[in-house]
Amino acid sequence: MFEPFHSGWKRGNGNVGMGLCMAQEIVNNHSGSISIDPDYPNGCRIRVNLPLKTSNGGME
Repeated sequence: MFEPFHSGWKRGNGNVGMGLCMAQEIVNNHSGSISIDPDYPNGCRIRVNLPLKTSNGGME
């Protein structure tokens, strides 16, 4: 799913499959992670985890 230019849709609607790939790159650049919840029963849930910057400049 995170592979560039991968699209699960076979329609000719112009989508090139870059959305999740770009989102993953942005999240990774901020020392975070992005994943798909395989246990979510009602569609698709994407989890984005980003570190919290504290007031003293450290990361949690």
